[in-house]
Amino acid sequence: MVNNTVFAGYHVKISCDVIKSDAVVGKTCNFTITPRDMNGKQLGVSAIPVEVILNDPDNRNVVTTTDDNGDGTYMAKYKPQREGKHHATVTLYSTPIEGSPYIIDVKPSKKIKCDVYTNARVVNMDCTTTIRYLADCDDMEALPALVRDPGSRPVETRITTKHEVTFRPTKVGRHEIVLNKYGAPADCNPYIIDVMDTKGQWEVGRNGVNNAEFNQPVGVTVDKKGNVLVADFGNKRIQILDSNGKYIDQILLDSERPTGVAMAPNGNIVVVVFYTKRVHIYSENREKIKQFTYKEFVKPYGVTVNSKGHILVADPKAHYIFVFTSDGDFVMKIGKEEGEGKLNHPAFVAAGRNDDVIVSDSRHGLAVFTERGQFI
Repeated sequence: MVNNTVFAGYHVKISCDVIKSDAVVGKTCNFTITPRDMNGKQLGVSAIPVEVILNDPDNRNVVTTTDDNGDGTYMAKYKPQREGKHHATVTLYSTPIEGSPYIIDVKPSKKIKCDVYTNARVVNMDCTTTIRYLADCDDMEALPALVRDPGSRPVETRITTKHEVTFRPTKVGRHEIVLNKYGAPADCNPYIIDVMDTKGQWEVGRNGVNNAEFNQPVGVTVDKKGNVLVADFGNKRIQILDSNGKYIDQILLDSERPTGVAMAPNGNIVVVVFYTKRVHIYSENREKIKQFTYKEFVKPYGVTVNSKGHILVADPKAHYIFVFTSDGDFVMKIGKEEGEGKLNHPAFVAAGRNDDVIVSDSRHGLAVFTERGQFI
């Protein structure tokens, strides 16, 4: 864009062309100033005292440098921190030229795309978050990072390298890390970090057939009391352990090998058997209530139950998630034959927030659908 103005100098009339480049928050921007004589001819001389004063939308001064290009033109450089209309006052011989100040409309920077990975998530230990940028960010410089603890209080952080942020959590629970660049949040915001206390962890079991021993454990779930239920495939049973890993009880499956186990909101235990294509339902007291199958089952494997009590069964051979009522009546199947939403060997399924359906398969890694089966 060219703006022609006239300056009444001390000796002769001078006009200026001001050519502005696109301006974006956080980027180094510039505009070129070309002094001309009264006939429009470029002066072609250097050392003319050209000065630029730039103010942001709040009338705060923006640092600006003006370079003599050596060819009779001058380049003003600046790095805006705010979006919106900026005012650039250009002076020659300390006098503003006609048409000044010029309006520069600074655009917001694009949302920064990034992947975030956090290693150790243990209370009172250093936790390092690595940020891999997927889109343009000036020189890939480090993004300011704000970490909040479960009480929304800020946690002290330090930048260890350009792509790493380290902090030491003092509380157990959900932490949030927010990345921000000149008012443009990263698309991963907020990134959730679940900080745990290793004092609460335990290991249990070894290969075997006795209590608290396992032979190919597959599925696992936790009941409302904190008890852990394990689908012990090779031993044809569901083992139940307390929250400290101590054996409580077991459900024997009459020579059937379970692969999936899940808890229903009413306390019922739902078990999927791979080979016989059956879904078993047990009461909270481990008494058999019923079982069912479905004509389209090929090799049902994983299972979950959503907040409404619907049973979702992952069938990696059928390439679908099958949904049933709590009584075993078919509701629908999730997945498409082609295109977006097609599943490839979905082995496990979980119910997320708002009963979203989260599926692990060999095509997506994780695929997410709405409760009604719409691919997200």
